[in-house]
Amino acid sequence: MADRKSNLSPAEIKARTLAWWSRKPFSPPAPPLSVHEPPPLLHSDSLGQKGEEPHPHRHWIVAEEKTTRTTLLTLAICSAIFFFALLWQQRIDGPDDYPELLRRCVGGATILEDCKAAITEFHEKRHTFRGIDMPLAGVDVLKSLSVALLVSVVVSNLFERGNRKRLNDTLSAKAEQISINVFDGLFGNSHPPAALTAIKKMLERPILRKRLDISYTLTIWETSEGRLAGRKFVCVDVVFAGLTQNIANPKMSQDASFDVPVSLSLPNPLVDELRPLVVLKSVKINDEPIADEALDRANAQIQAGFAEDSADGNVDICIYNLKPGEELRVEACYTMMKEFEDTEVFRSFQITEALTLSVIDRTGENLLIRARAIHPGTLRSIGSNASFLKWELYDIVLPQQGLMVWWKKPLPSASQPVSARQPRRKAGTGGAA
Repeated sequence: MADRKSNLSPAEIKARTLAWWSRKPFSPPAPPLSVHEPPPLLHSDSLGQKGEEPHPHRHWIVAEEKTTRTTLLTLAICSAIFFFALLWQQRIDGPDDYPELLRRCVGGATILEDCKAAITEFHEKRHTFRGIDMPLAGVDVLKSLSVALLVSVVVSNLFERGNRKRLNDTLSAKAEQISINVFDGLFGNSHPPAALTAIKKMLERPILRKRLDISYTLTIWETSEGRLAGRKFVCVDVVFAGLTQNIANPKMSQDASFDVPVSLSLPNPLVDELRPLVVLKSVKINDEPIADEALDRANAQIQAGFAEDSADGNVDICIYNLKPGEELRVEACYTMMKEFEDTEVFRSFQITEALTLSVIDRTGENLLIRARAIHPGTLRSIGSNASFLKWELYDIVLPQQGLMVWWKKPLPSASQPVSARQPRRKAGTGGAA
């Protein structure tokens, strides 16, 4: 990420930073039954794995594009001057006078007076009264100047580019050391270099997720066939919507565009019969749906990832190049299969400004649903009732932070008769989600 100017004083920056880091750390609740923690869903991959890694100090580097443009322009001007001088020389010289001079002075019927007149005419035509042909001298000057400029440009490109690269490398190394010293001076602590490097890599990425909306719809899935007869599972239909922006400053970066990979990772069900029910239904990139062939390939790649019991269904949908200020809208609908009492964990690999979560319970089981932020902030509940719950987190969500949702069948009340506590089994539907 390119550096930004701030109107805050150093004291205010230090006070705000210390206040943010001094917040109460997150203490996760006791994990419920069948805890499963899938990797992040529809995220840009972690630092250094995918996408072009931004230069750590691009603002130090001389813009190569501007230098190349200047070089090409100089070469074009020098070539134009050289050819103009050649054309001017041809026009000044006119037809060759030497054959006429030889005919009049060397021929067999040479007359002395005629030869003297020819020599005089030739001399007066080629020289001025001072003995210099000014037009020809100007042509020679232009030709020499253009050749000298061409040679200087070639030498500059051969030698100066290497010197400039060495200078930029030196400045980048010094800037990195200065940034580490600034962190130590700001907090008054000696942080490990690895921790400071991880923070710098996170802040240098020019990608910011402006908003992230996730919706889970829970329904019951059961069958009357096979070994799963009589067992209940939860089908989770997910709707994902994210808005990502390239926040790089083009004036301070050599190449401010960034490749954002759009990828999906779905949890692998512990039951083999449930794996075919995990499916990617649709994906939209900037309101444009991807082709059916690409969707089929993505689902095939997900199922191939399920072949190993420990592997999840990972799929790379596309790589989108974002220029500074451009936004990328990603919408996806997919289905996951979970246990009747289970947990869903979502963690983002991108810095996110705002996050909302909606859970719709259509199981008819009156499930107890809870959510918690994997974040120092609080996940605030808004607009919730018995079957619809919604939370929001308007705070900066760092990479590997996110949220956790879990659901559980409520226990019968102590006053309820034992016979009434045994629920009747529903007839198997035998269908898919």
